[in-house]
Amino acid sequence: MATVNPYFPKGVTSEQNLLQGLITESIKIQGVEVYYIPRKNKKLDLVFGEDVLSKFDTAIPIEMYMNHPSWQGQTDLIQKFGLFVQEEMEFIVSKPRWLETVPVAAPWMRNGGIRPQEGDLIYDKITKNLFEIFYVDVESVYYQLSKTYQYNLKCRLFIYSSERIETGVLEIDNNGEEFTQDILNNQVELDGDTGNLMIDQFSSLILDNPPQDSTLDFSKNKELDDAGTFNVNDPFGEL
Repeated sequence: MATVNPYFPKGVTSEQNLLQGLITESIKIQGVEVYYIPRKNKKLDLVFGEDVLSKFDTAIPIEMYMNHPSWQGQTDLIQKFGLFVQEEMEFIVSKPRWLETVPVAAPWMRNGGIRPQEGDLIYDKITKNLFEIFYVDVESVYYQLSKTYQYNLKCRLFIYSSERIETGVLEIDNNGEEFTQDILNNQVELDGDTGNLMIDQFSSLILDNPPQDSTLDFSKNKELDDAGTFNVNDPFGEL
């Protein structure tokens, strides 16, 4: 005995394609254009499963829908090291649009780029914020008509560290240079010819070069030599 109506089957391909088309078109209409920035692992720690030196050099434009009209996540906390921001955002991307856009532009992604990956970045062009994906929900809408149609990307505001962001998109790269915590971006260069500390190509912190013949000799003390011989047995006595 059938428990559901046999005249309304769930796995009809034409109905699945119709629903997928409606979801894809609604994201194009109500969504926003963002840049998807996949992470390149340069120094992967196989023990802890983390990358201590990442690089982002590819920015792929694609439309996504913001699932909530406001910030999500916990409230901001004031810690001893400053303000800890925990704001979150959730993006929705259509599966067919993902497969025809991102893996083609970045075939080197993990698993061939068949789905978004945790650790990758999303750049919102409106707020000019970078978000890091911390969870990809592949079954957010549970098998309507026996199929899934979208990826829900749960993201947090990206915390800058020593990652290299060189995507070729000026606004993204400038954003990375402004907020990065990489100490090498603020290093002081030493000019090889003069020995001066350089601020930029044409100026330096130290303008005067010391004369080449001003070598100080600390091996002898002329005043002691002129006064007499130093008595090692009575260092506090008179010469």
